[in-house]
Amino acid sequence: NPVPFPELLVILADRTRIAVLSSGQLKVPAVDEFLWAFDRNYGYAEMLVGRMFVSLPMVGMCFRTLYFGEMLAIPLMYTVLPATCKRKYGTAVILLGVFLPFLYRICPGAGPIYLLGSHFPFGLPHFAGLHAREIDSTLNATPSGHFGWALLMLWFANRYAGKSMRLISAIFAVGMIVATLGTGEHYVVDLVLS
Repeated sequence: NPVPFPELLVILADRTRIAVLSSGQLKVPAVDEFLWAFDRNYGYAEMLVGRMFVSLPMVGMCFRTLYFGEMLAIPLMYTVLPATCKRKYGTAVILLGVFLPFLYRICPGAGPIYLLGSHFPFGLPHFAGLHAREIDSTLNATPSGHFGWALLMLWFANRYAGKSMRLISAIFAVGMIVATLGTGEHYVVDLVLS
């Protein structure tokens, strides 16, 4: 391996990112109401997928496992890529993790489950006067890091891996779209911005 213990590096980078995001150095109001209003253009897809997760709990559990297991998929992709591109892949993964907290500060959002609380996924509240508000959660919704990493894996698979890895990466990316929306962690616009 060009990088010793790549799995450890990815996990440590993720833990560091979470520590930075949750350290509360800057209290920034969330713009979730604006993100929610933008998602009206897409028919509130997160509500539809969230309802599917509630009505089919095993399906929801599978997608939640995919969502929270992405930090395992990243190093697995590293192991199957050819040696000629492993350094590029590792660098891209780490750079994405480094830049995400800065992007979260540009458009601070928490996700519909934090904005709507117990109304997610069945209520469709209308916010009359849109304004930024304090939300008691880590503001890491926009853009979606999970989907960003899934796209990164898909790009590297399409460029450097065989057909089977391309297919697996494509399925993983589509699954990540469903997972990010159904868990209520992201708005549709977060995926568009990824």
